[in-house]
Amino acid sequence: AYFGSDLVGTFTNTGNINGTDSEYGLTIENDMMGDFINMGDISGTGPKDIYIGGDFAGNMTQPVATEVAVGGTAELSSRTFSVYVQGSVADGFTWDAIDAGTAVDLTGYTLEDNSLLVSFDDTASDADTLTLTATIDGDVSELGGDTGLANAIQDVIGGGGIPAELQELRDLLFMATSADEIAAILEDFEPSDGGTQSAFGNTQLFSDLLTGRLGPNSANEFSGF
Repeated sequence: AYFGSDLVGTFTNTGNINGTDSEYGLTIENDMMGDFINMGDISGTGPKDIYIGGDFAGNMTQPVATEVAVGGTAELSSRTFSVYVQGSVADGFTWDAIDAGTAVDLTGYTLEDNSLLVSFDDTASDADTLTLTATIDGDVSELGGDTGLANAIQDVIGGGGIPAELQELRDLLFMATSADEIAAILEDFEPSDGGTQSAFGNTQLFSDLLTGRLGPNSANEFSGF
């Protein structure tokens, strides 16, 4: 996608913009003055996903790992940068969310995200780069009174050797914004591939699946962590 002049106003994307024949998935040739809300996928063939040739000033929402190149100054002062979590995130994962040719002004800005299970910090940033690092929040004990279940959830969000059919569940857990949402996910989840486990509402069964307690003679034959 290409804008050959300034872009003024709010730009929102919830779909896929793929620059298969260009370095960037989205190019804005000059300035962008307004909020940039990307809750989809924008990607090109180069190292950066989005290019703004001039200055940027506004609030910005971008998914984990999406990188924006700004030719001039990225003005986030007193504004908000929101990290949109679309699925599982590795602990310690780092990326340059904004790389500016002149400067990134983060004075009084707010960094937020939509996930209960992961948080982000900007301590690796410098004068012209907003660099973000993911940290998986370690305490999930408040998600329920069942210690075994809390430990099982911890194993999943920590990225252990989970069965493929639980990757979908792991992604959903990372997207949850509250403990109530996580509880609802655990109660209602059904693998989209129609696997042998029709639901994970049974707390003990869920714990067994995640911690590999089902033995090799089980019909599921899940491996342990």
